[in-house]
Amino acid sequence: MEGLPDTSCRNADNSNNTDGEFAWLENIDRDDCYMILDVQRPMKTLDLGKDGTTASVTTWHELLQLTDPDPCCGIVFVRGDFPDNAESVLARAQRRNQKGAFGLDLSFTSEDLTLELTEAQGMINLRWPCTRFNVVRKGDDLLFGSVTAATYTICSFIKSNTLYQIARIAPPPRSSSIADSNKTSTPVVCKLTIGGTMRVGCAASNGAGLAGNSTPVKDNYTVVRPELTPVKGTLLAFTSERHDKRVELRFWHNGKQVELQRRDARDDRINTPDDNGHPDYEDEIVDLAASVEIELPDETPVVLIASISIVPSDTAIDDSSQPAITSLQVEKFLGVTDTNVSAPYRLWTNALDLPAESFELNAIGRSVEQILGVSSVPFHGPCLDNNDPGGCSNIPMSTRDSETRSTTTLMTGASESSKSDSRAGKAQGFQSTGKGIALVQNIITPQLVDLGSALWQLRVLIRAIRFFDCCRPVSADPRLPQHNTDLLTKERESYRGILLSHVKGVCEWTLNIIPYFSSQRSRIVLPMAGILPSDITPQFSRARNCQIGPTLISELPIQHGRYDRREKDRQHRDPKAKDQKWYCSLILWYIMRQCPSIYASGHMRERLWNCIETLSSFESYDRERDARYADEPSVCFLLWYHNHSIIKLCEVLRNEDPNRFGSLAVDLNKREKLVIGWHARTEKSLGLLGRASGRLAQQSIGYEVANLAMLGEEISVVNRSRTQQYKAYLQQTKDLLSSRKETKILSPGRPDVTNWNPGDFRSVAPRPAPWELSCLNHLSPVSIGVSQNPRDNLNDCQEFLLGDYTFMTTWDQSKIDSVGQWWDFCTSSIVAAELLDDVCDRKSLKAPLPSASPAPTHLRSQSIDQGMTPGLDATTIGARVETPQHDPTPLQPPSPAADKSLGKITENTRKLYELLKEHCKDEDREGFTWTKRKPPRLYHSDTSVQSLEDTPQVFQVKQTRNVKIRTNFQKYLRKNSMSVQAPDWSLASIENDIPAEKLLHISCFDLALQADGTEYPEIGVLAIRGRADFQPMRLGYTEHGQSKSQSLIIRKDGTDTEDTSLWLLYFLGKAYKHPDFPKFSLAWRRRLQNDHLRELDLKAYQRSLLTVLNDSMVDRSTKYRVLFVQKPSPVILQALVYMWHPDALDTFDDHLGSLSKSSNSYTQSSTILNDLSGRMDPGDVWISSINLSHWRLRSDSEKRLLLIEDGKDADSGVITDFPPKSVSDKRGLAEEGHRHLLSINEMSMSLVFTGDRMGRCWTCTVMCELIDENAMSNYIVEIMKIQQMFIHQQYAGRALSFLLLLGYMCQSLAIECESFAEELDKIMGMEPMVLLKGLEWHKSDIALRKLKQIVWGLEALRVFDDKLKMALAKIKESEEAMKKDLERGENIRHRDMVKNCSDVIHEFEKRQGRLENAHSSIQQRIEQCSRLSDGITSVVGIEQNENIGMLTWINIVYLPLAFIAGVFSMGHGIVPDDASWGTFIWIIAAFITTTIFLALSLQTILARLRRWAREAENAVKPKLNPRRAPDAENMQHSSSTSALAFDHLRDALRLRKQNKSRPEDLADVEMANGN
Repeated sequence: MEGLPDTSCRNADNSNNTDGEFAWLENIDRDDCYMILDVQRPMKTLDLGKDGTTASVTTWHELLQLTDPDPCCGIVFVRGDFPDNAESVLARAQRRNQKGAFGLDLSFTSEDLTLELTEAQGMINLRWPCTRFNVVRKGDDLLFGSVTAATYTICSFIKSNTLYQIARIAPPPRSSSIADSNKTSTPVVCKLTIGGTMRVGCAASNGAGLAGNSTPVKDNYTVVRPELTPVKGTLLAFTSERHDKRVELRFWHNGKQVELQRRDARDDRINTPDDNGHPDYEDEIVDLAASVEIELPDETPVVLIASISIVPSDTAIDDSSQPAITSLQVEKFLGVTDTNVSAPYRLWTNALDLPAESFELNAIGRSVEQILGVSSVPFHGPCLDNNDPGGCSNIPMSTRDSETRSTTTLMTGASESSKSDSRAGKAQGFQSTGKGIALVQNIITPQLVDLGSALWQLRVLIRAIRFFDCCRPVSADPRLPQHNTDLLTKERESYRGILLSHVKGVCEWTLNIIPYFSSQRSRIVLPMAGILPSDITPQFSRARNCQIGPTLISELPIQHGRYDRREKDRQHRDPKAKDQKWYCSLILWYIMRQCPSIYASGHMRERLWNCIETLSSFESYDRERDARYADEPSVCFLLWYHNHSIIKLCEVLRNEDPNRFGSLAVDLNKREKLVIGWHARTEKSLGLLGRASGRLAQQSIGYEVANLAMLGEEISVVNRSRTQQYKAYLQQTKDLLSSRKETKILSPGRPDVTNWNPGDFRSVAPRPAPWELSCLNHLSPVSIGVSQNPRDNLNDCQEFLLGDYTFMTTWDQSKIDSVGQWWDFCTSSIVAAELLDDVCDRKSLKAPLPSASPAPTHLRSQSIDQGMTPGLDATTIGARVETPQHDPTPLQPPSPAADKSLGKITENTRKLYELLKEHCKDEDREGFTWTKRKPPRLYHSDTSVQSLEDTPQVFQVKQTRNVKIRTNFQKYLRKNSMSVQAPDWSLASIENDIPAEKLLHISCFDLALQADGTEYPEIGVLAIRGRADFQPMRLGYTEHGQSKSQSLIIRKDGTDTEDTSLWLLYFLGKAYKHPDFPKFSLAWRRRLQNDHLRELDLKAYQRSLLTVLNDSMVDRSTKYRVLFVQKPSPVILQALVYMWHPDALDTFDDHLGSLSKSSNSYTQSSTILNDLSGRMDPGDVWISSINLSHWRLRSDSEKRLLLIEDGKDADSGVITDFPPKSVSDKRGLAEEGHRHLLSINEMSMSLVFTGDRMGRCWTCTVMCELIDENAMSNYIVEIMKIQQMFIHQQYAGRALSFLLLLGYMCQSLAIECESFAEELDKIMGMEPMVLLKGLEWHKSDIALRKLKQIVWGLEALRVFDDKLKMALAKIKESEEAMKKDLERGENIRHRDMVKNCSDVIHEFEKRQGRLENAHSSIQQRIEQCSRLSDGITSVVGIEQNENIGMLTWINIVYLPLAFIAGVFSMGHGIVPDDASWGTFIWIIAAFITTTIFLALSLQTILARLRRWAREAENAVKPKLNPRRAPDAENMQHSSSTSALAFDHLRDALRLRKQNKSRPEDLADVEMANGN
């Protein structure tokens, strides 16, 4: 039978031998007390607890938190070194080896050993986590590459307010020859660490619920055992002075207590000294741990036990040797033995009659056990007088309980009292818990009591009591043997007693808290967030003054300078702040209505009499609230129920003792009028929902209102209309839920309103996330009874299920506490109560009704003491008012005994689903799909989790060692004489490895969600660090006895130009090199040259920046991070690649290249989450990047500043003169205030976004010298507004932010192109008027110089144009990619979002158009210069022709002279010897005349000779034609034959090509060649 206990697998415990000690842990996953976790779903911490002491462990069983009740602070916790925000806890819960875990930890000295999860991941009896790991050894010498070296099973539980962690390391079975072949003779050594880096805090100082991240709490920690590091002892202990607590740690190995030696503090955070040489964080954390090395067992298992407890610091220290807890004791305590009456999982399995894999079974049982073990915080001691809460003179008793006050005692008392026939007698048999039990809302943050959450937790406990009272008695089940029926009967009675005890404890605590809500003496510590569980204690216990740190408010993410103190106070107004007191009467009346036996004792009845007068004095309004909250349906419901509950309580007391009631100052008539008034307001407020206009226009009903409406019948509220205008509240609620439509259009983010006017509600107008993102919104139709298909609604709720069978409250990423609500008990309680009713409904369909009479119509509102008997069938509890019956098909998967073929089909279906999921990743293509907003199994990406401070081990393995350096980056490192090996950075050495001088060009902007409950936009600037933060700094100095301050930014008179060179030179220690330095005053010059003060400023700058960059985004509550690097240096690029932004490695490599590139792709995260079936959940990383290569012009002062900064590292070959020295420069001397650009170099600008594909968290890096810090700060404000507008569609906001920054990069590049063109025009003398005036020159050498300038300029323009053309192409690619991403979900955007999207795209296109215009201008200049160059070349050619003609005439003149000189130089008597100069002259003249005549007549002579030749040819041609006719015919025939042969050859070659040279074709070719 399914659900019945299996006793066949129980092995007897072997008492003293080591093999038998805790041997049951090896088979615990096959036991009927073991609930297997659903590892396919997201996981949070596994929370366990008992008697108020709780612990939280990770999936890998690493301890994150240990809590204990405290009479002053409510809850005191011990946590690891991580912030108090929920996302930090979740990041550590889902990963291993995250910094901050403590407790018992197993590690290995060899990198070949690792831990792997197995199928045994679950919880014993729904409360105690137990996990088994395989110790896997990898090696090339092994047969299959790896082998299981051992099994490591660890279980955690709390007994006697002490956390025990029991681990058993057993050798693997070696039954095969393969296992023997893998066996190694070398012993495997592992290291066990107990303790770690810890800190102590409390619920009062944990402000994470308000701000998302609390400030560190200063404390004074003292290590008391051992006092010295070399000393060994059986106890590790330290004390917290602030909280008066001592933390004690002990360790046992195989039953023997081990003497522990405290390790040296190796935490970099502790070893980092401050300016005075003291540890920087010694008052925030303490490092207390010891390590023990053991060998993995080869035959005999090893049992390890660690205990951690929190005790008052004034308790005597007992460091004597303590015996280890035995296996039998643990078995009995955990309920593993077959004879134990404390086995809730076995009890729930039998009572619900469901298989162990059932979703309903695990969800119901886990929810109830969470409330009993984790949510409940008991307080003991003398009860206070309700009329005088401060008058108790006794110090409250410690919450440390002996075993006699444990839950076991309560179980025994309940079991004995249950034998009484009277239920009142049973209630009187329960032990009083004194001050009662507080039900906290959340065990992680905030650890406060929300009475609304307490009501719903109380409701499921009462539902469980009613269920056990109404379900079929175990003794009536014939399928069980007698010994099992007796055991289950005892279990049921015992468990019912525990439930009743908790309900009574909650009632007592509620009665004790009522006096402190009185306005005259209210002293609730945290009224804006909740109630401390210890607020029921006397006031003098607040001597510790534990409260939210005073610097918390200043560190909230806000927009700097936007509002004054009045508006800041308004920001922290919580609309639920004053709701707490109105829940008190509702809780008391609900208990009396549903479980009146709680008030059966005279003690409880007297407590109620004492507080009723104070309770009735609570006002039904709040003067501090705005009037608009009076129209909130939830507020109206609450005030209506508050007054109704008071009336009902008063009626009960008045019927009991009219005389005593008459003496009380209670005005029932006034309360009745208030009930009528708030009833009418409730109906009116419900009528405002869903209207076309009004403050709540277009708003759907939420689950808070629906749940309160559902509660009406359970507290006997009359369901009828008070006015004729509106329907009854329940009918209105049903109509609203029935008419609620699926989300078609997303709401935009809250608008930014800076001007506040009375009655201006624009900034607080509800703009909620889609209602489908909340779990309880899917459950409301089922709860209220209007669901058409309840099974589908319950399946929708199952989408929110976590791996431990609790429920996520919401998937809304627009709220800072979205992840924190995963730990809320309220959601799981409401779902569990509905599932319990649903199971009963389905059982009622199976079982016959006891009689033919119809079932009662108001069974939900019936109490367990009215009209019900213990033997009543389960049909009665599941009856629902006006709820149609539905399909009873169960939700659970098939049982393990199902056919194997079904499992194969399921596996194939899952693979097909994963394949479809892989190919359908584009969300919201057709409309809003809420299931695609489901968080992934690994919620945070590696980039947002890992950092140098938080994950040094993970950082070294994953982000340093596994980074594959690209080609350009390797060349860049070698060029700068740096090693290409991974740097060995650590938190202790990072300040020396990255000097402050190398960080002067980087700025960091962190954006985060603001605190919940604000009236301002959700997105705010969390931090601004680096140059953008320090550039506006002012330096103080003294001049003539007066204190002055001066900025390092010099603003030019009459202009907006700012000179930031002094700021840079000051931090470089070279302020004296500033051109204006001699003009400064003497005192100012001395201040600038003060090296000591400069070093302090540099240190402050470095620490301010590295504090942010070395921490993870998760721990800083950062959603979006923008890193702006104006001038990247080798060290900065190395830090970006290895540490700050490793996902953008390819972009950084492209930045060092010479080509423009763009990319928009999805890659796998470096963390792969493996499940049991080997399937991988990669966690896609969305990477969008662009790199634009361009030319950068610099002035002489900028070049000089760059050389001063780089010093010896400056590369003189990178920056070249503009223009080269071989080209003349037409620019004159620079005018005053204007600097010519005299140098040029090739560089790049890059933009990269990385993050998850839904845009929930991303990191952006911008590297661009053309943008300054002031401009980037303005761009960040625009990004913040975009992300605010698209808070419910963050992937679209990410794409628009990319386009925004890319548009500004286009604008800066366009300005650079315009400057280039302008400077080039000046160099070439190509002013705008040159085309009208023309180029002026007087000699040919000037024209040649001009041609040389134009040719150089033309080539420069072409080189610039080539880069710009490629850059524009990549910009176009990125634009198309982003627009394609924006198509995702474009049909579900609000009109404001559509307008904002079009505005951003329009602005981007304008800036891109400016760059395209600059490109067109450059292309126009290229064309103009080409034409001008051709023109100048033609003109110079004409001038050269004229020069050649002149030279020709000179040659003509001198040719006769040369001829005569040659003739006269002959010695053969050609010239008479007696020839005189006259003869010589006449001969020369004759020859010159003849030469000139011939030169002038040469053209005429040649023309006449050509004419004569043509005439002679024409005369001879007729005579030759008859003789040549036959020759012409032969020639024509030969010509035609040749043409035919050529055509044949051409056809043959074509056939040869087609038929691959066939032999017949070759013959044709040869024949053709022969012809």
